[in-house]
Amino acid sequence: MASHIGVFLFVFLLYLSYFKCDSRDVLTPDNLLSLSNGETLVSAGGIFELGFFSPASTNNYYVGIWYEVSPETVVWVANRDKPIPFSSTELFVIAIDDGNLNVLDSTRNSYFSTQVGTSASSSHKAKLLDSGNLVLIDDSSEKPLWQSFDKPTDTFLPGMRMDDEFKLTAWNITQKDPSTGNYTFGLNQAGKSEYTILQKTVIHWKSSARAGYSNPLSFNELPSSVAYMLSNFSKEFSPVSYFNYTRLLMNSSGEIQLYRWDDKSRGWFMSWSEPQGPCGVYDTCGKFGICDRENILSMCKCLPGFSPTSPDDWMAGNFIDGCSRKSVTTCNKKSKSDTFLIMSSMKFEEPDLYSKAKNEDDCRNECVGNCQCVAYSYEDHEAPRGSSNVSARCSIWTNELHNLQVNYRGGFNLSVRVAMSDIEVTRRNCRPCGPNVIPYPLSSEPHCGDSSYYSFACNDSTGEVSFQTLNGSYPVIDIDIDNRRFVIQVHEENSCDNTKKPGTQVAWLNQSLPFHPINRCYNTEKLQNRTSGQARYGIRMIMWEPPLEPTCIASADCEDWPNSSCNMTGQGKRRCLCNQYYKWDGSVLNCTTASGAWSEKKAASLNLKALIISISLTAGIVTMCSIGYFIYHRKKLATRKDANRLGQGGFGPVYKGIFPQGQEMAVKRLSSHSSQGAEEFKNEVMLIAKLQHRNLVRLLGYCIEANEKILLYEYMPNKSLDTFIFDHTLRQLLDWKTRFDIILGIARGILYLHHDSRLRIIHRDLKTSNILLDEEMNAKISDFGLARIVEGKSIEANTEKVAGTYGYLSPEYALEGLFSIKSDVFAFGVVVLEIISGKRNLELFEATNLLGHAWKLWMENKALDLMDPILEDTCIEKEALKCINVALLCVQEDSGGRPTMSNVIIMLGSETITLPRPNQPAFVTRRNTASMSSSSSRNPAHSSSINELTITVGQGR
Repeated sequence: MASHIGVFLFVFLLYLSYFKCDSRDVLTPDNLLSLSNGETLVSAGGIFELGFFSPASTNNYYVGIWYEVSPETVVWVANRDKPIPFSSTELFVIAIDDGNLNVLDSTRNSYFSTQVGTSASSSHKAKLLDSGNLVLIDDSSEKPLWQSFDKPTDTFLPGMRMDDEFKLTAWNITQKDPSTGNYTFGLNQAGKSEYTILQKTVIHWKSSARAGYSNPLSFNELPSSVAYMLSNFSKEFSPVSYFNYTRLLMNSSGEIQLYRWDDKSRGWFMSWSEPQGPCGVYDTCGKFGICDRENILSMCKCLPGFSPTSPDDWMAGNFIDGCSRKSVTTCNKKSKSDTFLIMSSMKFEEPDLYSKAKNEDDCRNECVGNCQCVAYSYEDHEAPRGSSNVSARCSIWTNELHNLQVNYRGGFNLSVRVAMSDIEVTRRNCRPCGPNVIPYPLSSEPHCGDSSYYSFACNDSTGEVSFQTLNGSYPVIDIDIDNRRFVIQVHEENSCDNTKKPGTQVAWLNQSLPFHPINRCYNTEKLQNRTSGQARYGIRMIMWEPPLEPTCIASADCEDWPNSSCNMTGQGKRRCLCNQYYKWDGSVLNCTTASGAWSEKKAASLNLKALIISISLTAGIVTMCSIGYFIYHRKKLATRKDANRLGQGGFGPVYKGIFPQGQEMAVKRLSSHSSQGAEEFKNEVMLIAKLQHRNLVRLLGYCIEANEKILLYEYMPNKSLDTFIFDHTLRQLLDWKTRFDIILGIARGILYLHHDSRLRIIHRDLKTSNILLDEEMNAKISDFGLARIVEGKSIEANTEKVAGTYGYLSPEYALEGLFSIKSDVFAFGVVVLEIISGKRNLELFEATNLLGHAWKLWMENKALDLMDPILEDTCIEKEALKCINVALLCVQEDSGGRPTMSNVIIMLGSETITLPRPNQPAFVTRRNTASMSSSSSRNPAHSSSINELTITVGQGR
């Protein structure tokens, strides 16, 4: 029996070797390759194979060429945009027909043809070469009539030659669909010796101009080995054999990648690719915007002296419009109103002009004397070996600066022309550190800023700012001037210890200095490591306190602070003290009116009247009311009256104020033009005065004078929730634990309103902008202007006037005027989905809103795809799924199916409870907000309705 098996195996192996030896590399008119038989052509050296293949993700067949290694690596596709149906019963063949290489079915329908002209000659043949090139040859003359190397798809192979007509076009959809994709690689059509990747017609990536003695500004994005390969080895470099089993791939994700085969690992490894990260994408940050791949908060910032052209888009992470100058620069060589911002290690677009210059001063003067010059770069360039000459080149830019990148290895110095007043607001401002503005009172040098804030250092060679502490220095990755806070990158374990009470001082921060942390530490995995290996980093936000008056020696030192004079203080120091009737305001860095008006005599003369309501308020609150009233007028009269504006509420602006004792507060001024103001004002005072809960904003006082109505609240340094979650930069400070705690805080606050307070209150305007965040990121519900008390044990009521914010209104309230505690539950569900996703409910998701998008993902068992990508490292999946489930239960169309807030708290807090499956949410299609009325007048076309409508379209503050 064993001998029979041996004979069988011998015959079988002989059979296989026969067919292996019989494999062919030529196709003639007398034979063909059939799909049904799985026949292929194999190059003579067994390197490449041609035949039919079917990608795993499609139900189609294609004709292609691939490497004879595993895994199958396709390098060319004949019929990429005309696939053969998987279910077809037709016979498909690859054949020489009419002198052409064709892919045909049994009815002679062509799926591909070389189209070199019809010929009855039988001397044409197709041959697959070891280079991967498929060639159609006239056998009688050995003349090539057509070759696949001239018609590439997504892969460049050694032996191809790049010219103006040559293009690599990516596959579609993550390299799984051979059809024509969105990205192409080729020579720049502008005629420069550089390569580009286009996303359809838009530049996605561009290499710098060809390096060499004549062009010292070269960033070498294209390695010399790749350039050598693209030129078909026309320049000296290395033996062509070095490129065996090497391919250049235009990836469907927009990257051009160089792969080499590794015999040891029996696999392909990528040795080079571009673009390198988001900053490598061409002009990521738009005109005059800088991209920084080292910044883990926000990769884009404007050059000092510039501000975002479209601030709302910029905050949302859309930087395409770039930045614009704050002030127009002058064109006067002798003028000192302009200066040059010098930045190192910069990458930039090619200059518009070149000029010879003996030194950098000559280059600078060349730019100063040219009214159109916006920047210059001066570089010495060593001459070729053997030459004693040294070449210096002055590069001039006269148009907008594009494709700027900082901290670029191999980058150059760039000097940008800016208005002095835009980067040095006062003579005490420190000079910018590269692209970073160091605002007063922060100090990075002994003779600038305020000496109490001398905790910063500037690295002139890199343009990086660091924060000096007892435990060393930390990179500063963002400075928020308007909110007096900055963000540092931390790496020590004790600096990112979340077991400490949030907001408390930590050991490494000198508590005598005017700095203190204002949020939890957020850990993140750094993708671009500054050290070898992968390190764990975190970010911490720190706030600086308002400074005292600036120090001075002479009166001239106070010129930048109007209404002040250099005088001696009680502590024996000379400062720019405010003149009579002015008071120093450290939050706006100026003397504002009116110091004298704060006297009791002045306050009494205003004859403020207290609003009499059903509760008794102490004389202290009335005094605070007076102060609040003056705060508004002080803001109105001050030179920088908008500096302390915190936002715009539904019934008027909100300002930041300070009591004489130094306590900060929020001042809400109700609009005098609002016909609803008095009622809502009375309502809010009555309600908030009776409510006491850690997740509700506390009312400090109120006042009324004629048409002016003022409310004084406790100040929330982190503003509102929407300020964080909808901001591309700030939302990165909210890790999963912080967001989950905010969700729980909101839920507890609503539970108190609905069940635990002495009154049963329905808020009616719950939204992210009405959730404020204190110093420790605790959520506090605010704005009770629309809230209603329901009698006894009632949980619902009706109204003739619907008021609220579009996107948060429950269907029964918006359409029927019926509001209940379930209306707040609906709004809570919307807020939770916005917190989880970082998206607004009104954003468009394939013709639906956030609720519809969340429902679609839930039904597809892809609920976690809703998560903000920033949460990837910190997300606890079980908690996240639970929150999404609860949120969808809250936004169900049937109010009876929504849980009460007590049930919500139980569901969010339980580890074992099984949650019910939600039904489809309400309002899953996007509606036109323009059609929603913002007035309270009735619509004549719907006179049968008893409901009036007042709806606010949600906006970020």
